[in-house]
Formats: sequence, structure tokens, C-alpha cells
Amino acid sequence: EEGEEGDTLGALPSSEGGGSGKLDPTGAVAQLALCAEPLNESATARKVASAAMVLISAAALYSDKGHGQVLAALELARRGRRRLNRFGWLVDLAAAGTFEQEAEEEAGIEDDDDDFMRSISLRKPKTGRQSGHHPAESMPDRAARMGLICDVLVLVNALIGSPQELRQRVGLRGEFLRLQFLSVLSYLHRQNHADIARQVEVFETELQSDNGEIALLSGEEKSALPGRGEQPSGIDGVVPLSSASAAQGSLVLPRSSALGGGGGG
Repeated sequence: EEGEEGDTLGALPSSEGGGSGKLDPTGAVAQLALCAEPLNESATARKVASAAMVLISAAALYSDKGHGQVLAALELARRGRRRLNRFGWLVDLAAAGTFEQEAEEEAGIEDDDDDFMRSISLRKPKTGRQSGHHPAESMPDRAARMGLICDVLVLVNALIGSPQELRQRVGLRGEFLRLQFLSVLSYLHRQNHADIARQVEVFETELQSDNGEIALLSGEEKSALPGRGEQPSGIDGVVPLSSASAAQGSLVLPRSSALGGGGGG
């Protein structure tokens, strides 16, 4: 039964963001989705994960079909690893080393599903200590960790920003918002890392753009959107990118710029 499910992966009815009709579990996209999650904190694991994320981000941006295959691959990985949420591990990677992990223990959260439970817990910086500070972390290690976080954000922006349909973008974004992703982004934006800040600003730009589109809809049209189209107004302290700024070297661009359209043939 497991193998049959993988061969005929359906339209992901449990996820508002949708997915692809079929996906070969032994195919390149499915294998890359598995490689994108590092199984340990070694330099090699991080390099492999970063490379895989760049490739599946490009696939998601390239076409509607590629985007659907990436979503299906992430769902296939979720089922294979028996997780509750297909994006929880991405939120965890983005937050890795940024917030104190003891917060979930203090909140009394049981660790039945590590990635999901960490993701839905409110990650609040410890008072009196610099959250994310690693005294023993070397500069190369920190650079690798921050690089991986950046690649995570590129993938998230590719997943959310590529679809042409507002409903799908709102549904995908909603999955991340329910995992307290805005709290993670707000903190990351204050870490003085240019590439990470740019990706946070791309997320904010897309959010603001969709909020503007939602504002023009009728009440009936809004009610047809996931979550009735209700989204946060934005990330605290983050200013959206201008079109000119977005065009200067970001892999994932707002839809108004040259690359951001995704959704081609």
C-alpha cells in the first residue's frame, strides 16, 4: 500500500497549497527533496542540503509542472517520514540556532513529532542572553549555517511566490504562517546578514502584494480563499523591496520582475 501511494500521489487534499498529480518516488525531484533536509549538522550534510534546495527552488520557479512536482515531492517525504506537516522541517532549519530550543520544554511541549512540534511552538528569544549565539562556533561554521538558512528562505519564497493563482499562494503562505514563520523571519531580518535580509524582504513584498490583491476582491471572493483571505499586514520592521531593488541579484523575485513569474509552460 505504501508503494502504491507513492506511485500515484494525489492532489494533496490535506494541503491548501495543492500539488502535482503523480510523482515517481525514485525520480530526481523526489530524491532531491529528501536530500534537502540535512540528517545531521556536519559540513557535508549542510552542503548537500544547500545544493538540493537550490535545485528544487529552480524547479519550482521554472514552470507550473516543476512547482507541482516539488510540492508533491515534499508531501511524499512527509508521508515517508511520518510527519504531520510538510513544511515544518523548513521552518526548523530557518530557526536553527536563532532561538533557544529550551522554550518548547518550558512550554511543556511533548516531542512526539520533532519537526512539527518545534515549528508550532512560539520561539521567543531568551531575555538576558543573545539568542542564536554559539560561543564555540567558528566563522566558517557560522557562514555555512547562515548560508543554509538563506537557501531555506529562497526555497520558501519559490514555493509561495511562483504560482499564478492567488488562492494557491495564500494557501501555501498560510501553511507557513500557522508554523509561526513570521516570528522567525522577523528575528532573522535583524541579524545583519545581507542575503538573508533580502529573502525576508522578498517574502514581505509578496505578502504585501497579495494583500493588495485581496483588498480588491468582493466579500464572496475573499470567502473562497483559504482562511477567507485573512493574512497578517506584514512583518514588523521589514520594508518591502522596490522593483528596482528586487532585480539586483535575488534568485527569487517578486512576480512583477523578470524571473518572478514562475508558472510558465
